[in-house]
Amino acid sequence: MAGDALYYVRDVNLPKFVDMSVWPSSPNGPGSPERRETAASRLAEVRKALRPALFFCNAFGDHLCARPTVLALQKYFGGRLGFIGHPEMAGRFFPDARFRFVHEIPFVSQPDLTHGFKLGDVQHVDEQFNALISLNPWDSPFVRELADAIQPKPFIGLNFWYSDVAPLKSDENIVDHTFKLASLIDPTSSLNDFSYVQPRAPLYEHRGQHIRTQLPAGTKILGVHTETQIQKQWTVDKWRTLINTFLERHRDYTVVVVDPSDSDLDEGPFSDRIFSFDLVDVDTATDVVTHCDLFVGIDSYFMHVADFSRIPTVAIFGETDPRLWGPRFAPHRICRSPKAADVDVTDVLAAMEELASPETAEHPVRTPLTGALA
Repeated sequence: MAGDALYYVRDVNLPKFVDMSVWPSSPNGPGSPERRETAASRLAEVRKALRPALFFCNAFGDHLCARPTVLALQKYFGGRLGFIGHPEMAGRFFPDARFRFVHEIPFVSQPDLTHGFKLGDVQHVDEQFNALISLNPWDSPFVRELADAIQPKPFIGLNFWYSDVAPLKSDENIVDHTFKLASLIDPTSSLNDFSYVQPRAPLYEHRGQHIRTQLPAGTKILGVHTETQIQKQWTVDKWRTLINTFLERHRDYTVVVVDPSDSDLDEGPFSDRIFSFDLVDVDTATDVVTHCDLFVGIDSYFMHVADFSRIPTVAIFGETDPRLWGPRFAPHRICRSPKAADVDVTDVLAAMEELASPETAEHPVRTPLTGALA
């Protein structure tokens, strides 16, 4: 895995994933010769499809993780890809993909972390595609019903239920796992060619630049993000202790808290160097994060933004497995405990000190490709 990863782990038993490469064969089950032959046949059909479409709905930040795969597939298909997914996601995360069509359908989150949808919502555009590629890492009865309903059109995806094309391995990041589909369809595709943050409209770039001009001149920017699902969050007191201790040691840093509302972290002896967002839109906040020098935050969309921007990142994890959902590209440190709230401040501070050192302070700036999908 790219990036210098170091784990600060306290009493954690990492969950085990099923390694499909060693899944026991059965007459018609996962890993069987019949299933693999079917998967190979489906791949061959998809490669030749004139009207392929993507089918994707997952958490907000997962769209960024899927972005390299989307761009690589659109390049392979020469702009013939359509998109079926959650409202507003195509325009927000894949504006440069230039989909042949976009069909937005409502999804409903399920208790098992899958997403429900109405079959008829997808079938409404049945004539618009002759092959469907699912980027969802989850399986559900809804997906199985869809795969059956569109037959004989090929349906491939990440889950073994309907194909063996992209088995998940226990130490594999979700970005690599998803990109398997692109590599299997086009073996010449390279993840690094497409692993950059989505472009923002000039309005949001201008707003981000304006915010940066309001920060103390000549200081580096420490990006902080604290808000997400309650089970992934850290306490306000820990954040205040961490931020003020770091600022005491690093007089050349200014902190920008990119939470959607004021988290009351701008307190303490260095409050004049702590700036909290309040009702700043996510696209402007994204632009600010891409210009940070160091980032610390919980498992969230902005952690992925920092990672895709190659910004040294300290990520705080609880029950979620960082091997699957953690940073992929940037130098990073993972601080983890069974409950995110129990992660120790000293561990996070130590991780930040390592990444703020002169040896790792300089990070490569990714220049977005031009003409990549031409």
